[in-house]
Amino acid sequence: MSGDVGGLSYEVINTTDVEVTGRASGNTVTSIVIPATVSDGSTTYSVAAIEGGAFFANSLTSVSMPGSVTNIENGAFNSNALTGVIIPDSVTSIGVEGPISGPPLFGRGFTFANNALTSAAFEGNFGTFSLDMFDDNPTLSTITYDEGATGWSGEAFNNGTTVIPATSIRSASTPVPTSPIWLLGIMAGLLSLVAVRKLRKA
Repeated sequence: MSGDVGGLSYEVINTTDVEVTGRASGNTVTSIVIPATVSDGSTTYSVAAIEGGAFFANSLTSVSMPGSVTNIENGAFNSNALTGVIIPDSVTSIGVEGPISGPPLFGRGFTFANNALTSAAFEGNFGTFSLDMFDDNPTLSTITYDEGATGWSGEAFNNGTTVIPATSIRSASTPVPTSPIWLLGIMAGLLSLVAVRKLRKA
C-alpha cells in the first residue's frame, strides 16, 4: 500500500512492512500516535519504520511509537516542540540511513534535534544509534535506559547528556488500567454485603 490511513501516510517497504512517511494531507494534529499495524483493506502491514524527515517541523508536542518500529531514520522528528520521548525496545536503528532529499541536515542523524526535550528514555538495548540524535535540546540533561538493557556502558550522546539506567521505563510507558471511582465503590459495597451475610449464617 501507498497512501493515507488514519491521518498518517505510509509507504510499503516489503511484503509485510510499511514505513510512516508523515502526516496525511490536511492533518495538522500535533500529538501523533503511530499504530503498530495498518491495512489497505486486503493486507495488514506492520509499521516497521519512520522515514527520514517524516515529521520535520510539524510542531509536534508528543509522539507515541509502537513496539513494531525497528528503524527511525534521519531527521524524522527534527525541529518540533517535543518535550519527552520514549523509544520502544524494538528500535535497533536510529538516524543512520543515508542522506535523503530535503534540508542538508538530514545527511546526518539529528533525529530528535531542535526540540524542547526534558526527558528521553530507551526501553531496549543500545543499537545502531547516531549519537547526534538529541543535538540542540538545551533542556535535556539526562537520558535513561532500562536497567536490564545491554550495550549502554560508556555510551554518551554528542550533546553532553548524562546517560543512566532506570527501573521504571517500561511501567511508565505502559499505563495500568484503572477503574472509575463509582465502580470501586459498588465493588466495595458488594464485598461488604457478602461479608455480612456470611456472618449472619455463622
